Amino acid sequence: MLLVSFFLMIVGYTLIGAIIGWVVGWFFSEPILNFFAALGIENMSMWDLGAVLGFVGSFFKSNVTNYFPEKNF
Repeated sequence: MLLVSFFLMIVGYTLIGAIIGWVVGWFFSEPILNFFAALGIENMSMWDLGAVLGFVGSFFKSNVTNYFPEKNF
């Protein structure tokens, strides 16, 4: 069950990244894709880029910790 939930989490973040990349591409596709073309990465659409970033980002999770706990006086 844990493996299935991990797989679904990765697929979910990839789909969310693709959708967000598609929406961001409506406004900023030209400068972003020109930047990647300057790096030698061509023939990539914004939703491809969003899907890749969503996939990679699904492996990075933050742990919320309280470094300054409330002091009870």
